[in-house]
Amino acid sequence: MAAGASGFATVFATVEESVAAHLTAEQHLGRVADDADTGALALARVGTVHHLLMATWPVAPDPRERIERLVTALTGVRGRSHIADR
Repeated sequence: MAAGASGFATVFATVEESVAAHLTAEQHLGRVADDADTGALALARVGTVHHLLMATWPVAPDPRERIERLVTALTGVRGRSHIADR
């Protein structure tokens, strides 16, 4: 493992845990299905966002639409997610 790689893994784990906690809170408010696996949804969202941001080029399309499509596909909920506004 390259020097510093474990630090990046810790950061990604922290982000993933934060997203999962947010989705769990949304679940308690009834905005995410009761049976949704918030950990798996967080992994998919964080991984996709990372990929879209790291594997882009200067004239790449804005990734927000693709992120919204992912969120809709995973959750079945249409509408702007909080991440699109950041």
